Amino acid sequence: MTLTTSGETTVSAPLLYEASRRAIAQAAEDLWPGRGAVLGPQFPGVTSYVCQVLVDGQELYAKYPWLSSSLVSILRGARGTWADVKEAQEPYVKSVDLVTRREYQHLEFLQRLRRPRVCETAGFRGGVLFTRAVAGPTVAEELAVRPWDTAPLLDSVLLSLRELHGEEGARYLRQAWPINERSVVDVFARKFRGPVLRGAGAGQARG
Repeated sequence: MTLTTSGETTVSAPLLYEASRRAIAQAAEDLWPGRGAVLGPQFPGVTSYVCQVLVDGQELYAKYPWLSSSLVSILRGARGTWADVKEAQEPYVKSVDLVTRREYQHLEFLQRLRRPRVCETAGFRGGVLFTRAVAGPTVAEELAVRPWDTAPLLDSVLLSLRELHGEEGARYLRQAWPINERSVVDVFARKFRGPVLRGAGAGQARG
């Protein structure tokens, strides 16, 4: 997913693009002052703006989310005008429900658990998650090269998650807090937000 969509949009794609890159550039400067971080190209992302960042020649990836909504939904006005989005984004970036904050915490936990293998975190600041590049092919690339091995490849992914269903995973979940935006009401509100369906969706969710 990139910052392009067919038809007219409520929010300007260049505005969202530039705001995302400003947030990432500021976070990189805060984490690595004077290191001359250079922002690279954008990469596909659904609920976040993702791009490459070079810090002292080291390849990192930065991820910055917008209100837990897809970028296309933001552009099409699902969260209001650009002024509405900016106003709501400031408290969202500071909230415990921030998707990149949760992802940062989960990656840190999985690194301690040592299974499954995940990318290393490089830092978190201002709602921006920085991760280190991982060498080697992705599962998608492996599937494209040898599609006949689809079943064992997917099995290997599931097997690597087995540790999460043990005592380590249970201890982690006992310390976790509820994720408010995953409530049925909030999911309906996000997915069916609009002048007609906003009230109806929330009512159905509560029922």
